[in-house]
Amino acid sequence: MNQQQKIQAKRSVLTIAAVVMVLWLATTAHAQTCSSILKKSASIGGCDNVYFAWIYTGQSPVVSQRLTYGDGFSPPIDKTVRHYSRMGVGCGYSVSVTVTQTYANGQTCFVTEGDNHNRPCSQCGANGGGNQTTIVSAANFRPFVARNSVASIFPDPGTSFTDRSETAFSLPLPTTLAGVTVEIDGQLCPLFAVTPGQINFLLPEWLAEGPTEVMATIRTTRGSVGQFFGRPQLNPNAPGVFTLSSTGTGPAASNWLVVKPSGQQVYYAPGTLRFDPGDVIVLILYGTGINDNQCDLILSNGQTHRAKYCGASWMPGVQQMNFLLDPAQVWTGQISGFVRVHRAGVGWWDSQGFDLRR
Repeated sequence: MNQQQKIQAKRSVLTIAAVVMVLWLATTAHAQTCSSILKKSASIGGCDNVYFAWIYTGQSPVVSQRLTYGDGFSPPIDKTVRHYSRMGVGCGYSVSVTVTQTYANGQTCFVTEGDNHNRPCSQCGANGGGNQTTIVSAANFRPFVARNSVASIFPDPGTSFTDRSETAFSLPLPTTLAGVTVEIDGQLCPLFAVTPGQINFLLPEWLAEGPTEVMATIRTTRGSVGQFFGRPQLNPNAPGVFTLSSTGTGPAASNWLVVKPSGQQVYYAPGTLRFDPGDVIVLILYGTGINDNQCDLILSNGQTHRAKYCGASWMPGVQQMNFLLDPAQVWTGQISGFVRVHRAGVGWWDSQGFDLRR
């Protein structure tokens, strides 16, 4: 069973306070594949980097181009760049890369390489041994995580972490639940919840930003085996937005805050928003893997909103994003969107798609 099948088979997601985990909703590309104009030239990987090169075979000049990795990362590149190397990704790195170019004749085309790391971990030193696990973002189940974020661990088929379930109900978070601990670099990680088939834990803030790979050791006194290993792949940012659904569909886990001219504040759940002309409306979203304070909400109706606040919440590893909307900007019914996290001079990372209910 591959990683995606393993994740799909374990869709039962644990609740962290009022936030429910989500599966990834893929977004749709709006450019056509033009292999006759834009062609992949090389894809070469080592143990600590990926290298992707492409060639342009058309006649119309390139006006702009964008490079996007499957984890949502887009480095800043200009139209003259024909290759890009991403360093420090670790021996287990494997992800798609898409190059999108816009030409002077108005045409937009893209080419995608599906697997850019061609050296297995077994050729890059010790692979941990023992029973392996899959470690992903708890918000969207993508195989990329960031320090100070909530992550989920799944065991290989046929094994279990424990024979019972236990959830943390107080702060600070415990480091042992249901006889299970998670250790990185000799330090125990805080735990949100543990079940036989899933662990939700906090990736510590003191970890390196990435992109890099670390070793996690999961020890248990109540599991099918006594020890597991996992390799979380760390990004500087790996944004995921929590939703209300455990099936990967439905609206984001959000709140509406309406501020009346008198200063009165009224909160509304998704789908119940009411307001009057002159009210100030704040959309509150909750995410994880967001380590920069510049966040944009990009909606399918063409609106883009810069967060007035993008930072820590009351729950460790969970970030809160507040977006200020004019009443005239609030849509009717339901709309789709995603969050884009910026890092100056480096690039941006996109969350998975999600829905928003008025």
